[in-house]
Amino acid sequence: SYPITASGATSSNYIISYAPGTLNVTAAALTITANNQTKVYGAAVPALTASYAGFVNGDTAASLTTPVSLATTGTAASAVGSYPITATSAASPNYTISYVAGTLTVTQRGTTTAVSAPTITYAANGIVTVTVSSTFGVVPGNVTLSVDGGAPLTQTLAGGSATFTLASPNAGNHPLVASYAAQGNYSASTGSGTLHVDQSPTATTLTVPAVQAAGQPVTLTATVVSVAPGSGVPNGTVTFTDGATVLGQGTVNASGVATFTTSSLAIGPHSITAAYSGSSNYLTSNANNPASVLIYGYAAGGGAFVIGDLNAVNGNAVTFWSSQWEKGNSLTGPKANASFKGFANTLSATPPAAGGTWTTGPGNSSGPPASIPAYMAVIVASTDVKSGSVISGNTVKIVIVRTNAGYAANPGSAGTGTIVAILP
Repeated sequence: SYPITASGATSSNYIISYAPGTLNVTAAALTITANNQTKVYGAAVPALTASYAGFVNGDTAASLTTPVSLATTGTAASAVGSYPITATSAASPNYTISYVAGTLTVTQRGTTTAVSAPTITYAANGIVTVTVSSTFGVVPGNVTLSVDGGAPLTQTLAGGSATFTLASPNAGNHPLVASYAAQGNYSASTGSGTLHVDQSPTATTLTVPAVQAAGQPVTLTATVVSVAPGSGVPNGTVTFTDGATVLGQGTVNASGVATFTTSSLAIGPHSITAAYSGSSNYLTSNANNPASVLIYGYAAGGGAFVIGDLNAVNGNAVTFWSSQWEKGNSLTGPKANASFKGFANTLSATPPAAGGTWTTGPGNSSGPPASIPAYMAVIVASTDVKSGSVISGNTVKIVIVRTNAGYAANPGSAGTGTIVAILP
């Protein structure tokens, strides 16, 4: 309170006296408001501040005899949410102080989602690891993974990561998108990657008959297997070639086998190769080595040439037609007959086969063909018997002879060659 005095008044008509008064100065109203604050989950609580409304005469917060005290229940580890900030304890004789609380808002911490997928070979399982990380704490909850844009798969994070097993994905590049949905103290994030699946390597083997008669079906067989364990049976086609000539294709069946049959191979040797075309999940492969097929013929017009069984050795040079046939052939049975020139014109089986017999006439050994094939089936005989005007013998086996030039139907023009195969 402050006194109020009166003085100095004059009047000729009045006797003036004075009575003092009082000036009462009341405290001004001061409102202190705790300022709102925001922080990310796991971050330190920011400095708390206040705003003031009501200071007069140039006063500031420094004019208070006791400064305001600010406090919050939120801490660095507080979960996402709102926490009060309170203002208390300020004092000043010149102000009546009131308080307005503020709010500390804790927001979600950002996350990073990473996708890791190794390169695999078809038939292996694709193991995809998704890691969701943050700069504070281990991220909990679920994560989803979409493969090739398909329906998402879901796994629960353990230690911030989850593993997805994709069963035998097809060869190729598979886009991966992983998503973490906002949960609790952590915000949403996505990540992407690619699972690369290599085609499975294959191996091709080729099987062909060693020899076959001209005009008869020759079946070429290729077997294709996948090298990678558990990768199943390759599919696709196999192309068969004879040297540089494509013979045809066979489709690989459920057992991995492809075949092609032809009856058009010319007389002579053929070098056959097989090439697997590959498919979406399997790599191409070729048979390691060409396989040889020998196509042979018979004497034209029926009948067959003959050699002695002691001459029938693979790689041996032989004489199957000659005016002196008996000098070039040795038999385990009776000595070769001088009347036989080497051609049997009547056979017990056509074409000749082991276990059969043959006959012919003496002299020029009736009716040999005018020409012979380059590779020819020849009878192997262990007996050569003349009875009257008939010469007969047995058929022990059949050999294939690569014939030499110089043959003519006249026994004076010998028929010679080399044994290149013995039929079973």
